[in-house]
Amino acid sequence: MRVLPLVMCAFLSIPVWCEEGDVEDLVNRGLEAYRAGRKQEAADLLQKAASLVQKEGAQGLASFLPPAPEGWTREEIDSQSGTWGSGGEAFQWTQAAVDYHHGEDHVRLTFSSSPQLIEAQRAMVDMMQNEQYRKAMNMDPNRSVDLFNRDGWAGMTQIEKGGDASIMAFTDKLMCQIEVQSGAEELLGQFADLLDWAGLAASAR
Repeated sequence: MRVLPLVMCAFLSIPVWCEEGDVEDLVNRGLEAYRAGRKQEAADLLQKAASLVQKEGAQGLASFLPPAPEGWTREEIDSQSGTWGSGGEAFQWTQAAVDYHHGEDHVRLTFSSSPQLIEAQRAMVDMMQNEQYRKAMNMDPNRSVDLFNRDGWAGMTQIEKGGDASIMAFTDKLMCQIEVQSGAEELLGQFADLLDWAGLAASAR
């Protein structure tokens, strides 16, 4: 069972505007416009500020993606952020991902931040806390599923014999996925050991 990427639709993203001034400047100008009754201008300025905050968040997540191990190559980091939905139902997401290659081996690391999406995804992991559910998941001799706990992260590992291997782990504000296409359990552990789990968790306040 392959873990689906957190963000699948590029059209959900919103643009990041290039404008002089920092986030506080944009927010202050937006408040001034709102108080003066220029509500459309206020909305535009505050949306630009939100986009810059998201961009900073994506860059922050990307900084925790480790360099390639010796003998491996790392592709360019893919950082994205945006808004899903509109009005009172809108929520933001931020994601940083990168692929590593070594011969036929392929590993993908993904860090994601969105409370709403994380809550939906971690429901499956929460079910893993039930021992009977774990036993049922492990009845297939070609699949091994177990709990994952490390430095404030909680989640699950899944190893498919002859297929993929993955870790999906959560804090209250972040999700981390490690996906190994070859299904090699030792590679999953190797890349898990490359991550600064504690530092990444502390980065999302």
